[in-house]
Amino acid sequence: MARPQPHPTPVLLDFGEFELDEANACLLRDGQALALAPTPFLLLCVLARQPGSLVSKDALLDAVWGHRFVSDSVLKTAISDLRKVLGDDPKHPRFIETVSRRGYRFLAVPSSAASMPPASPAVSAAGSPPLPSFIGRIDEVTRLQRAWERTGGGQRAVVWLAGEPGIGKTTLIEHFLAGLGGIACARGHCMEHFGTGEPYLPVLEALADLCRSDPTLPPLLRDVAPTWLLQLPWLSSTEERDALRRELAGVGPERMLREFGELLDRYTEVRPLLLVTEDLHWSDRATVQLINYMARRRGPARLMWLSSFRLAEVVALDHPLSSLRHELRLQRLCEEVVLDPFSETEVADYVALR
Repeated sequence: MARPQPHPTPVLLDFGEFELDEANACLLRDGQALALAPTPFLLLCVLARQPGSLVSKDALLDAVWGHRFVSDSVLKTAISDLRKVLGDDPKHPRFIETVSRRGYRFLAVPSSAASMPPASPAVSAAGSPPLPSFIGRIDEVTRLQRAWERTGGGQRAVVWLAGEPGIGKTTLIEHFLAGLGGIACARGHCMEHFGTGEPYLPVLEALADLCRSDPTLPPLLRDVAPTWLLQLPWLSSTEERDALRRELAGVGPERMLREFGELLDRYTEVRPLLLVTEDLHWSDRATVQLINYMARRRGPARLMWLSSFRLAEVVALDHPLSSLRHELRLQRLCEEVVLDPFSETEVADYVALR
């Protein structure tokens, strides 16, 4: 399949001894052109547009490889090739940092802010990379839009977005968000782990994200969800945290479920909320239990919880999400959108955009 279409505003920036010129497809070191294959070059451009920001593996697979089926190992190889050209030590990185099991971060500070391209309208507040050309997926986008419309009427929605690595889950989410305008949106990501994992990791990340953009949320956490407030220690003073720990001593995990339900019920009385948790195939059990609780919670709420995952991994690894998907679908408490490979017509449309 053809490569993703170049970004409309090419990157042009100096960092360290290097100069990156996307328009002319060249990387210079001290004025001398370096040999860099097209794929790691495009990967560098995507990362360089987000200096200091974590870019997830799936986002990079979408942005660099379009909607092709590729594995994480392909991404690792491209990162390795890029580091060799930059002379970057992964253990002590100057330019590209590995965020364990999640993605990568461009560390270099551009020599001149003016050299960076202006932000693209397709870039969300969450710092996602610019979108590749978006084609097809009309039915899938329509289903997400209808779920969001139902949410506006007080009908809570749990929506699964399933597909294999690189098929376009993150791209679809970004496209969907771009069409909604400035809505209240909280986003979190799961990370691969080899144990129990941190409970509620993607949800806590999403709450922290929302707290940074909405000053009304921290006071609401104090009022109705103190157990969650304790998990976000930067939102309270040491004295307040100590008092909360004494007050909540002996409280069981069930209270966190009830508090979260009440928190989002109260929050969505004022405005609808889109909660996005990505890479749910790496989720901890507590997060899966929380989704189950929220899907079964009675009463109106203007909440849409959209979660993406790799379908094959959920099924093959007997992930707890597999049985939950089955149960909620049988009881019509969720909706599942599965991304299939592109049709021949869609592939032709994609090539025509080149």
